[in-house]
Amino acid sequence: MAEVASVNQAKRNIRQIADDNLEIRNGTLHIATIQTQARYFLPTAISRSREKFPWIKIYMYQSSPLNLISWLHQLKADIAICTERMVEDEKLIIQLFLSMASYRNRSQGT
Repeated sequence: MAEVASVNQAKRNIRQIADDNLEIRNGTLHIATIQTQARYFLPTAISRSREKFPWIKIYMYQSSPLNLISWLHQLKADIAICTERMVEDEKLIIQLFLSMASYRNRSQGT
C-alpha cells in the first residue's frame, strides 16, 4: 500500500511540474549589451529565439560595460553581454565564452 501511495505522489509531482512549466508560456527577457554585440551578433540569436519561443518578449538595450553592470544590479536587465573584461563582482556571475574559431586561432598563434 505504501508503494501505491508513493507512485501516486510521484504522479502528482510530475503533473505539478508540467503545470508549472506550462505557465511559463509568457514572459520577458531584458538583454543589456554593447553596441557591437547588439549590431552584429545578437540579431540572429534573438530572431531564432523569437521563432522558438514566440511567447517570450525580448528587449535589447545597448550601452557601456559599466552601465550594463549597473542595470544588472538595478534589475533593469536579466543578462548582460559584452566583450570587455568585466571587473569581479561577487553579486554577479561572470561567464567567459570563447568560440571554437577564437580558440583555434589562439592555439595556432594567429
